[in-house]
Amino acid sequence: MTENYGEDNLIGYTESFLNEVYSNWSDSIKALETCEEVQTFAEDLHIVSRCIDSLAMKACSDPNMFNWSEVGHNCAQNEVEPIGDDWWYYDVSLLSLPLYKRLILAIESKGMKSESVAASLIYYLRRFLPLMNRQSSFKDTNQATIPTTSEADQRGLLEEIVELIPNKRGVTSSKHLLRLLRTAMILHASPSCRENLEKRIVFREF
Repeated sequence: MTENYGEDNLIGYTESFLNEVYSNWSDSIKALETCEEVQTFAEDLHIVSRCIDSLAMKACSDPNMFNWSEVGHNCAQNEVEPIGDDWWYYDVSLLSLPLYKRLILAIESKGMKSESVAASLIYYLRRFLPLMNRQSSFKDTNQATIPTTSEADQRGLLEEIVELIPNKRGVTSSKHLLRLLRTAMILHASPSCRENLEKRIVFREF
């Protein structure tokens, strides 16, 4: 076997393998997580962009048309029951913030409902910001502890996610907006972030 012939075989085999990965929701999620370890290399080979595009298309498709044996995380659901619009929230929340942001923007560009985009963003925040899951009032702020990440990291995460929430009336409940604002105040988020949330609250209510 010549070197060129062997190289062509390897390229063809690799492309075939990657196409199988892109066609599978669970494998694409795992591939994206792995790409973070070799980000530059994966970007140069367009693996990241192709995974994101594949996932975005699947997230925007009717989940009841899927072969759930290829989806992974949610495949144990009762086949008789319709799959909810939120089926993809958990899986994408496993991604790092940079990759999650790129995926959310891709999902939004492919026509995902603004309400679903906003709900995924809230889900992501609730996974990483303990304050988003607290029922406490402002009087309890001194007791709010951050066991996993620093306040600065959480503040940065909050500010970036708030910017991604679709700027449309009614996409997020008043309850979530008020909790976001409270969290922003506790974490000393930027004035622009807090102003953004205040405007959304007023816009929703009036």
